[in-house]
Amino acid sequence: RAARHPFSCTWHLVVADECLALQNADSLQTAAACRLVTRSLYGGHFISGTMFRRHYADLLDMLKMLRSSIPLRAEYIQAYFQMHLISYTRPQRSWETRLVPMEVPAEVRPQYAEVLDECRGRDAQNYTKVLARMRSVLAGSLRDGRDLAIAVWGTVAGLRAAGFRPLVFANTEREAEALVRHIACARRFRRERHPAHCPGC
Repeated sequence: RAARHPFSCTWHLVVADECLALQNADSLQTAAACRLVTRSLYGGHFISGTMFRRHYADLLDMLKMLRSSIPLRAEYIQAYFQMHLISYTRPQRSWETRLVPMEVPAEVRPQYAEVLDECRGRDAQNYTKVLARMRSVLAGSLRDGRDLAIAVWGTVAGLRAAGFRPLVFANTEREAEALVRHIACARRFRRERHPAHCPGC
């Protein structure tokens, strides 16, 4: 809103969150943000967690709007770090990944075997294509979702017996509906209330 209709009042502090859109120095949003900062008593804070993922030199695009007296060149990056960059690193959490296999239905095994043969043939290097075909074949065979729901419930029951509170993430909307349909105590997160007398619990 301040891009085309700038505010005329002064500010104590300007805070711009998710300011990825302000990288372009020629955009109206960047100019409006700079005007607000110049009219503020204590300057501004520009916050974003998605600024430079590939290389530290990408930070220069963001620092252009700070209009610092330091030249905008890569060799001055360290000086920018000392002046403008504050980093907060969250504590790392260790994750344990366990793959639980499922039996491929008998009526789908011929199609699945054809896809496996492609892995050994000329398309062996095109793993993305082969994986997409595998998912397509398995998704068609598990269209009802009962076998998937039974396998998920077996894993969930083991985790609950060990004292955990499992949260299941469905890969697609159809998988989520199948889990809710075939598991008595399953519910969509923040959509439905858990039944008071759940037969599955």
